[in-house]
Amino acid sequence: MQLRTLLEQLAKCYLSDLRYQDLAFFQDKMMKLEAEKVSSTRTIESVEPKAVSLWSRLSNDWIHMKYLNRIVNVVLERGDVPGYGLVIPIAYSETELPEIQELGKSIADYRAMLAKTIEKWKVQVDIQASICE
Repeated sequence: MQLRTLLEQLAKCYLSDLRYQDLAFFQDKMMKLEAEKVSSTRTIESVEPKAVSLWSRLSNDWIHMKYLNRIVNVVLERGDVPGYGLVIPIAYSETELPEIQELGKSIADYRAMLAKTIEKWKVQVDIQASICE
């Protein structure tokens, strides 16, 4: 859930900073972007089209109803409630290695998108700086 939020916020920060460069305060930029009422999918897609598949996977598999189905299936298949299915913190077990590996891949995908977005952001800032000079 946190990784999904990070991805959404990365896209919103990037777009609001580019679209509202005339505003000095970042919160004002974010509020302007929020007022556009653009869907999260479109916002993410406009920053990095490949990021939509990660965002959708995180949304569908971990946030929405499929998340509950996933927990039920793990309980039925493995015989115990996974640590991520409990509200209280608990140590993960070896039976949860597939989910931990999936999380690792998702984090690696996010880090690649983060690096790419930051590079695009730097280029845009440099372009704006040269225009202002």
